Amino acid sequence: MFQEVMIVTNGNIASWAAALIRDLLIDFRERGCNSEVIDLSTVETSQINVLLSLWNQNTPERLLITLNARLQFPKFMTDGSAYKVGWSHFCWLLDNPAHHYEGLKSLNEDALVGLVEQSHIKSMRALNLPHKCTLFSHRPDNFDKTPPVERKRISKILIAGNANLLPSIKSTKNKNPPDLHPFIDAAWRAAAEQAKVPAPTLSLFQRSCADMGYEQAGLPRSTLASLLTVVEQLSNTLARLRIVKLLIINHKINLIGNFEGHGFEEAENVNYHGSTDYVTFEKTLQNTRVALNLTPKFSQGTTERVWSTLAAGAVPLTTSTSDLIPYKTAGILDTLDLNLNDDDLEYAITEKLSNENIARMVEARANQPLHALAALSRVDTLYRAFYPNTFDNN
Repeated sequence: MFQEVMIVTNGNIASWAAALIRDLLIDFRERGCNSEVIDLSTVETSQINVLLSLWNQNTPERLLITLNARLQFPKFMTDGSAYKVGWSHFCWLLDNPAHHYEGLKSLNEDALVGLVEQSHIKSMRALNLPHKCTLFSHRPDNFDKTPPVERKRISKILIAGNANLLPSIKSTKNKNPPDLHPFIDAAWRAAAEQAKVPAPTLSLFQRSCADMGYEQAGLPRSTLASLLTVVEQLSNTLARLRIVKLLIINHKINLIGNFEGHGFEEAENVNYHGSTDYVTFEKTLQNTRVALNLTPKFSQGTTERVWSTLAAGAVPLTTSTSDLIPYKTAGILDTLDLNLNDDDLEYAITEKLSNENIARMVEARANQPLHALAALSRVDTLYRAFYPNTFDNN
Protein backbone atom coordinates (compact mmCIF):
# COMPACT_ATOMS: atom_id res chain seq x y z
CA MET A 1 0.00 0.00 0.00
CA PHE A 2 1.07 3.60 -0.47
CA GLN A 3 3.31 5.11 2.18
CA GLU A 4 3.57 8.58 0.66
CA VAL A 5 1.40 10.60 -1.74
CA MET A 6 2.49 13.74 -3.57
CA ILE A 7 -0.04 15.76 -5.58
CA VAL A 8 1.63 18.09 -8.07
CA THR A 9 -0.14 21.07 -9.63
CA ASN A 10 0.94 24.01 -11.77
CA GLY A 11 -0.91 26.50 -9.62
CA ASN A 12 -4.05 26.43 -11.75
CA ILE A 13 -6.33 24.80 -9.16
CA ALA A 14 -8.41 27.73 -7.97
CA SER A 15 -11.49 25.75 -8.90
CA TRP A 16 -13.59 22.76 -7.92
CA ALA A 17 -10.48 20.61 -8.44
CA ALA A 18 -8.92 22.28 -5.40
CA ALA A 19 -11.75 20.96 -3.21
CA LEU A 20 -11.31 17.47 -4.64
CA ILE A 21 -7.57 17.61 -3.96
CA ARG A 22 -8.25 18.56 -0.35
CA ASP A 23 -10.59 15.57 -0.06
CA LEU A 24 -7.91 13.27 -1.47
CA LEU A 25 -5.30 14.54 0.98
CA ILE A 26 -7.62 14.08 3.96
CA ASP A 27 -8.60 10.57 2.86
CA PHE A 28 -5.00 9.47 2.32
CA ARG A 29 -3.89 10.96 5.65
CA GLU A 30 -6.71 9.19 7.48
CA ARG A 31 -5.34 5.95 6.02
CA GLY A 32 -1.87 6.66 7.39
CA CYS A 33 -0.19 8.05 4.26
CA ASN A 34 2.12 11.04 4.34
CA SER A 35 0.50 13.41 1.83
CA GLU A 36 1.38 16.82 0.43
CA VAL A 37 0.58 19.18 -2.45
CA ILE A 38 3.36 20.85 -4.44
CA ASP A 39 2.57 23.89 -6.58
CA LEU A 40 5.16 23.96 -9.36
CA SER A 41 4.35 27.59 -10.15
CA THR A 42 6.11 28.51 -6.90
CA VAL A 43 9.12 26.21 -7.39
CA GLU A 44 12.47 27.24 -8.90
CA THR A 45 13.86 25.30 -11.87
CA SER A 46 16.63 23.84 -9.70
CA GLN A 47 14.01 22.50 -7.27
CA ILE A 48 12.01 20.95 -10.13
CA ASN A 49 15.15 19.06 -11.14
CA VAL A 50 15.43 17.80 -7.56
CA LEU A 51 11.81 16.61 -7.71
CA LEU A 52 12.40 14.89 -11.06
CA SER A 53 15.33 13.04 -9.50
CA LEU A 54 13.17 12.09 -6.52
CA TRP A 55 10.39 10.72 -8.74
CA ASN A 56 12.99 8.83 -10.75
CA GLN A 57 13.71 6.61 -7.74
CA ASN A 58 12.21 3.11 -8.02
CA THR A 59 9.79 3.36 -5.09
CA PRO A 60 6.33 2.17 -6.23
CA GLU A 61 5.04 2.42 -2.66
CA ARG A 62 5.08 6.18 -3.25
CA LEU A 63 2.26 7.69 -5.34
CA LEU A 64 2.65 10.72 -7.62
CA ILE A 65 -0.58 12.42 -8.73
CA THR A 66 -0.46 14.98 -11.55
CA LEU A 67 -3.36 16.94 -13.06
CA ASN A 68 -4.35 17.23 -16.73
CA ALA A 69 -0.90 16.15 -17.97
CA ARG A 70 0.25 19.76 -17.70
CA LEU A 71 3.62 18.58 -16.39
CA GLN A 72 5.56 17.16 -19.34
CA PHE A 73 8.25 14.74 -18.19
CA PRO A 74 11.68 14.81 -19.84
CA LYS A 75 12.98 11.96 -21.97
CA PHE A 76 16.44 12.24 -20.40
CA MET A 77 18.01 13.24 -17.12
CA THR A 78 20.55 16.07 -17.00
CA ASP A 79 23.37 13.47 -17.13
CA GLY A 80 21.96 12.05 -20.40
CA SER A 81 20.46 8.88 -18.92
CA ALA A 82 16.88 7.88 -19.82
CA TYR A 83 14.22 9.33 -17.53
CA LYS A 84 11.48 7.22 -16.01
CA VAL A 85 9.12 7.91 -13.13
CA GLY A 86 9.85 5.21 -10.56
CA TRP A 87 6.92 6.06 -8.31
CA SER A 88 3.44 4.80 -8.95
CA HIS A 89 2.01 7.54 -11.13
CA PHE A 90 -1.60 8.64 -11.51
CA CYS A 91 -2.44 11.37 -14.05
CA TRP A 92 -5.91 12.77 -13.40
CA LEU A 93 -7.59 14.30 -16.45
CA LEU A 94 -10.51 16.66 -15.92
CA ASP A 95 -11.29 16.75 -19.65
CA ASN A 96 -10.93 14.85 -22.92
CA PRO A 97 -7.46 13.30 -23.45
CA ALA A 98 -7.30 15.09 -26.82
CA HIS A 99 -6.85 18.39 -24.95
CA HIS A 100 -3.72 17.04 -23.24
CA TYR A 101 -2.15 14.92 -25.96
CA GLU A 102 1.40 16.29 -25.79
CA GLY A 103 1.58 15.93 -22.01
CA LEU A 104 0.18 12.40 -22.09
CA LYS A 105 2.83 11.36 -24.62
CA SER A 106 5.49 12.19 -22.04
CA LEU A 107 4.11 9.75 -19.44
CA ASN A 108 5.52 6.31 -18.79
CA GLU A 109 3.42 3.59 -20.39
CA ASP A 110 2.71 2.14 -16.93
CA ALA A 111 1.19 5.41 -15.66
CA LEU A 112 -2.48 5.19 -14.71
CA VAL A 113 -4.76 7.81 -16.30
CA GLY A 114 -8.00 8.92 -14.62
CA LEU A 115 -10.80 9.80 -17.04
CA VAL A 116 -14.07 11.69 -16.69
CA GLU A 117 -16.09 9.28 -18.82
CA GLN A 118 -15.93 5.84 -20.44
CA SER A 119 -15.83 7.12 -24.03
CA HIS A 120 -12.49 8.82 -23.34
CA ILE A 121 -10.84 5.39 -23.23
CA LYS A 122 -11.55 5.13 -26.98
CA SER A 123 -10.00 8.54 -27.44
CA MET A 124 -6.86 7.35 -25.65
CA ARG A 125 -6.59 4.35 -27.98
CA ALA A 126 -7.32 6.40 -31.13
CA LEU A 127 -4.52 8.76 -30.11
CA ASN A 128 -2.21 5.74 -29.66
CA LEU A 129 -1.84 6.39 -25.92
CA PRO A 130 -1.33 2.95 -24.33
CA HIS A 131 -1.87 3.80 -20.66
CA LYS A 132 -4.14 1.89 -18.34
CA CYS A 133 -7.22 3.96 -17.51
CA THR A 134 -9.75 4.22 -14.71
CA LEU A 135 -12.88 6.35 -14.32
CA PHE A 136 -12.28 9.20 -11.89
CA SER A 137 -15.18 11.62 -12.08
CA HIS A 138 -15.58 15.20 -10.84
CA ARG A 139 -18.18 14.07 -8.31
CA PRO A 140 -16.99 14.48 -4.70
CA ASP A 141 -17.08 11.43 -2.45
CA ASN A 142 -19.19 13.25 0.11
CA PHE A 143 -21.04 16.55 0.23
CA ASP A 144 -20.93 18.70 3.32
CA LYS A 145 -24.23 20.02 4.56
CA THR A 146 -25.13 22.82 2.17
CA PRO A 147 -27.48 25.76 2.49
CA PRO A 148 -30.98 25.50 1.02
CA VAL A 149 -31.98 27.38 -2.11
CA GLU A 150 -33.87 30.17 -0.41
CA ARG A 151 -36.17 32.44 -2.39
CA LYS A 152 -34.27 35.40 -0.97
CA ARG A 153 -31.16 34.60 -3.00
CA ILE A 154 -30.34 37.67 -5.06
CA SER A 155 -30.21 36.08 -8.51
CA LYS A 156 -32.32 33.35 -10.03
CA ILE A 157 -30.19 32.27 -13.02
CA LEU A 158 -26.44 31.87 -13.54
CA ILE A 159 -24.67 30.64 -16.66
CA ALA A 160 -20.95 30.04 -16.35
CA GLY A 161 -18.42 28.89 -18.93
CA ASN A 162 -16.76 30.19 -22.05
CA ALA A 163 -18.24 30.87 -25.47
CA ASN A 164 -15.09 31.94 -27.21
CA LEU A 165 -15.34 33.78 -30.51
CA LEU A 166 -13.91 30.96 -32.62
CA PRO A 167 -12.49 31.45 -36.12
CA SER A 168 -14.81 30.73 -39.04
CA ILE A 169 -14.50 27.51 -40.97
CA LYS A 170 -13.16 29.53 -43.92
CA SER A 171 -10.37 31.17 -41.91
CA THR A 172 -9.52 27.82 -40.31
CA LYS A 173 -9.12 26.25 -43.74
CA ASN A 174 -6.96 29.16 -44.87
CA LYS A 175 -4.52 28.36 -42.05
CA ASN A 176 -4.31 24.65 -42.89
CA PRO A 177 -3.22 22.63 -45.94
CA PRO A 178 -5.94 21.56 -48.43
CA ASP A 179 -5.67 17.88 -47.49
CA LEU A 180 -7.05 18.77 -44.03
CA HIS A 181 -10.03 20.77 -45.32
CA PRO A 182 -12.39 17.76 -45.54
CA PHE A 183 -11.66 16.87 -41.92
CA ILE A 184 -12.25 20.49 -40.82
CA ASP A 185 -15.67 20.24 -42.49
CA ALA A 186 -16.28 16.99 -40.61
CA ALA A 187 -15.26 18.57 -37.30
CA TRP A 188 -17.67 21.50 -37.78
CA ARG A 189 -20.46 19.08 -38.67
CA ALA A 190 -19.75 16.92 -35.61
CA ALA A 191 -19.76 20.00 -33.37
CA ALA A 192 -23.15 21.15 -34.68
CA GLU A 193 -24.57 17.69 -33.94
CA GLN A 194 -22.99 17.50 -30.47
CA ALA A 195 -24.40 20.93 -29.60
CA LYS A 196 -27.89 19.43 -30.00
CA VAL A 197 -27.39 15.88 -28.73
CA PRO A 198 -24.49 15.24 -26.31
CA ALA A 199 -22.48 12.28 -27.58
CA PRO A 200 -18.86 11.02 -27.42
CA THR A 201 -16.67 13.37 -29.46
CA LEU A 202 -14.52 10.74 -31.16
CA SER A 203 -17.55 8.70 -32.27
CA LEU A 204 -19.26 11.81 -33.65
CA PHE A 205 -16.16 12.86 -35.58
CA GLN A 206 -15.64 9.36 -36.99
CA ARG A 207 -19.28 9.14 -38.05
CA SER A 208 -19.15 12.60 -39.60
CA CYS A 209 -16.08 11.61 -41.62
CA ALA A 210 -17.73 8.35 -42.73
CA ASP A 211 -20.97 10.08 -43.74
CA MET A 212 -18.99 12.57 -45.81
CA GLY A 213 -16.85 9.84 -47.39
CA TYR A 214 -13.57 10.79 -45.70
CA GLU A 215 -11.05 8.26 -44.35
CA GLN A 216 -9.75 9.61 -41.06
CA ALA A 217 -7.82 6.56 -39.84
CA GLY A 218 -4.55 7.83 -41.30
CA LEU A 219 -4.62 11.26 -39.67
CA PRO A 220 -1.53 12.08 -37.59
CA ARG A 221 -2.36 11.66 -33.91
CA SER A 222 -1.54 15.28 -33.10
CA THR A 223 -3.89 16.44 -35.88
CA LEU A 224 -6.67 14.15 -34.62
CA ALA A 225 -6.21 15.55 -31.10
CA SER A 226 -6.51 19.11 -32.44
CA LEU A 227 -9.65 18.30 -34.44
CA LEU A 228 -11.35 16.63 -31.47
CA THR A 229 -10.51 19.66 -29.33
CA VAL A 230 -12.06 21.95 -31.96
CA VAL A 231 -15.25 19.85 -31.99
CA GLU A 232 -15.67 20.24 -28.22
CA GLN A 233 -14.84 23.94 -28.09
CA LEU A 234 -17.24 24.68 -30.91
CA SER A 235 -20.12 22.55 -29.58
CA ASN A 236 -19.87 24.16 -26.15
CA THR A 237 -19.87 27.63 -27.73
CA LEU A 238 -22.84 26.86 -29.99
CA ALA A 239 -24.94 25.45 -27.13
CA ARG A 240 -24.14 28.29 -24.72
CA LEU A 241 -24.78 31.07 -27.21
CA ARG A 242 -28.09 29.51 -28.19
CA ILE A 243 -29.35 29.25 -24.60
CA VAL A 244 -28.20 32.75 -23.63
CA LYS A 245 -29.91 34.28 -26.68
CA LEU A 246 -33.14 32.44 -25.83
CA LEU A 247 -33.11 33.37 -22.15
CA ILE A 248 -32.24 37.05 -22.28
CA ILE A 249 -35.51 37.82 -24.06
CA ASN A 250 -37.57 37.23 -20.92
CA HIS A 251 -35.14 36.42 -18.09
CA LYS A 252 -32.44 38.26 -16.18
CA ILE A 253 -29.24 36.25 -15.97
CA ASN A 254 -25.75 36.40 -14.48
CA LEU A 255 -23.13 35.52 -17.08
CA ILE A 256 -19.64 34.44 -15.99
CA GLY A 257 -16.87 33.55 -18.42
CA ASN A 258 -15.54 34.69 -21.77
CA PHE A 259 -18.62 35.62 -23.82
CA GLU A 260 -16.99 38.64 -25.42
CA GLY A 261 -17.76 39.59 -28.99
CA HIS A 262 -21.36 38.41 -28.89
CA GLY A 263 -22.99 41.63 -27.68
CA PHE A 264 -23.96 40.37 -24.22
CA GLU A 265 -21.88 42.90 -22.29
CA GLU A 266 -24.48 45.64 -22.88
CA ALA A 267 -27.60 43.45 -23.06
CA GLU A 268 -30.42 44.74 -20.85
CA ASN A 269 -31.17 41.46 -19.07
CA VAL A 270 -27.53 40.39 -18.59
CA ASN A 271 -25.31 41.05 -15.60
CA TYR A 272 -22.02 40.35 -17.36
CA HIS A 273 -19.10 39.46 -15.08
CA GLY A 274 -16.65 38.29 -17.76
CA SER A 275 -13.84 35.94 -16.78
CA THR A 276 -13.44 35.85 -13.00
CA ASP A 277 -11.52 33.87 -10.42
CA TYR A 278 -13.12 30.89 -8.71
CA VAL A 279 -13.73 32.80 -5.47
CA THR A 280 -15.93 35.31 -7.30
CA PHE A 281 -17.70 32.48 -9.10
CA GLU A 282 -18.44 30.75 -5.79
CA LYS A 283 -19.81 33.92 -4.20
CA THR A 284 -22.07 34.52 -7.19
CA LEU A 285 -23.18 30.89 -7.12
CA GLN A 286 -24.06 31.12 -3.43
CA ASN A 287 -26.46 33.96 -4.26
CA THR A 288 -28.03 32.08 -7.17
CA ARG A 289 -31.06 29.81 -7.19
CA VAL A 290 -30.46 27.98 -10.49
CA ALA A 291 -27.19 27.46 -12.41
CA LEU A 292 -27.29 26.30 -16.02
CA ASN A 293 -24.51 23.93 -17.03
CA LEU A 294 -24.11 23.67 -20.80
CA THR A 295 -21.36 21.19 -21.70
CA PRO A 296 -22.61 18.90 -24.48
CA LYS A 297 -19.09 17.54 -24.92
CA PHE A 298 -19.86 15.32 -21.90
CA SER A 299 -22.41 12.59 -22.64
CA GLN A 300 -21.44 10.16 -19.88
CA GLY A 301 -19.40 12.00 -17.25
CA THR A 302 -20.04 15.62 -16.39
CA THR A 303 -18.31 18.87 -15.59
CA GLU A 304 -17.43 19.99 -12.08
CA ARG A 305 -19.95 22.86 -12.29
CA VAL A 306 -22.82 20.49 -11.51
CA TRP A 307 -21.18 19.48 -8.25
CA SER A 308 -20.06 22.98 -7.27
CA THR A 309 -23.65 24.11 -7.87
CA LEU A 310 -25.01 21.45 -5.52
CA ALA A 311 -22.30 22.20 -2.95
CA ALA A 312 -23.32 25.87 -3.01
CA GLY A 313 -26.92 24.90 -2.29
CA ALA A 314 -28.19 25.92 -5.73
CA VAL A 315 -30.16 23.86 -8.25
CA PRO A 316 -28.40 22.59 -11.41
CA LEU A 317 -30.16 22.66 -14.78
CA THR A 318 -27.79 20.83 -17.07
CA THR A 319 -27.18 19.06 -20.35
CA SER A 320 -27.94 15.40 -19.84
CA THR A 321 -25.31 12.71 -19.21
CA SER A 322 -25.64 9.10 -18.14
CA ASP A 323 -23.75 9.80 -14.88
CA LEU A 324 -26.50 12.21 -13.81
CA ILE A 325 -29.41 9.78 -14.20
CA PRO A 326 -29.44 8.77 -10.48
CA TYR A 327 -29.45 12.45 -9.47
CA LYS A 328 -32.25 13.33 -11.88
CA THR A 329 -34.22 10.28 -10.72
CA ALA A 330 -33.75 11.47 -7.14
CA GLY A 331 -35.19 14.81 -8.24
CA ILE A 332 -32.29 17.03 -7.14
CA LEU A 333 -31.44 18.37 -10.61
CA ASP A 334 -33.05 18.69 -14.02
CA THR A 335 -31.75 18.30 -17.57
CA LEU A 336 -32.19 20.08 -20.90
CA ASP A 337 -33.02 18.57 -24.27
CA LEU A 338 -31.02 20.70 -26.70
CA ASN A 339 -32.47 18.80 -29.66
CA LEU A 340 -35.74 20.75 -29.35
CA ASN A 341 -36.45 23.62 -31.71
CA ASP A 342 -35.93 27.10 -30.26
CA ASP A 343 -39.58 27.74 -29.37
CA ASP A 344 -40.02 24.38 -27.62
CA LEU A 345 -36.67 24.69 -25.86
CA GLU A 346 -37.47 28.16 -24.54
CA TYR A 347 -40.84 26.90 -23.27
CA ALA A 348 -39.21 23.86 -21.61
CA ILE A 349 -36.57 26.01 -19.88
CA THR A 350 -39.21 28.43 -18.63
CA GLU A 351 -41.17 25.53 -17.15
CA LYS A 352 -38.04 24.13 -15.47
CA LEU A 353 -37.22 27.56 -14.04
CA SER A 354 -40.65 27.92 -12.48
CA ASN A 355 -40.77 28.46 -8.72
CA GLU A 356 -42.81 25.27 -8.37
CA ASN A 357 -40.22 23.13 -10.15
CA ILE A 358 -37.35 24.68 -8.20
CA ALA A 359 -39.26 24.07 -4.95
CA ARG A 360 -39.69 20.39 -5.87
CA MET A 361 -35.95 19.99 -6.44
CA VAL A 362 -35.12 21.81 -3.22
CA GLU A 363 -37.45 19.50 -1.28
CA ALA A 364 -35.95 16.43 -2.96
CA ARG A 365 -32.49 17.66 -2.05
CA ALA A 366 -33.52 18.05 1.60
CA ASN A 367 -34.78 14.44 1.67
CA GLN A 368 -31.93 12.81 -0.27
CA PRO A 369 -28.43 12.62 1.25
CA LEU A 370 -26.10 13.07 -1.69
CA HIS A 371 -23.42 10.80 -0.29
CA ALA A 372 -25.90 7.92 -0.58
CA LEU A 373 -25.74 8.35 -4.38
CA ALA A 374 -21.94 8.34 -4.48
CA ALA A 375 -20.00 5.34 -5.73
CA LEU A 376 -16.60 4.01 -4.61
CA SER A 377 -14.38 6.64 -3.00
CA ARG A 378 -11.51 8.02 -5.05
CA VAL A 379 -8.81 6.59 -2.81
CA ASP A 380 -10.40 3.13 -2.95
CA THR A 381 -10.56 3.48 -6.74
CA LEU A 382 -6.81 4.15 -6.83
CA TYR A 383 -5.96 1.29 -4.50
CA ARG A 384 -7.98 -1.14 -6.60
CA ALA A 385 -6.31 0.10 -9.77
CA PHE A 386 -2.74 -0.17 -8.43
CA TYR A 387 -3.26 -3.26 -6.24
CA PRO A 388 -5.91 -5.32 -8.11
CA ASN A 389 -4.78 -8.68 -6.74
CA THR A 390 -5.03 -7.51 -3.13
CA PHE A 391 -8.65 -6.47 -3.54
CA ASP A 392 -9.61 -9.39 -5.79
CA ASN A 393 -8.64 -11.80 -3.02
CA ASN A 394 -10.73 -10.03 -0.35
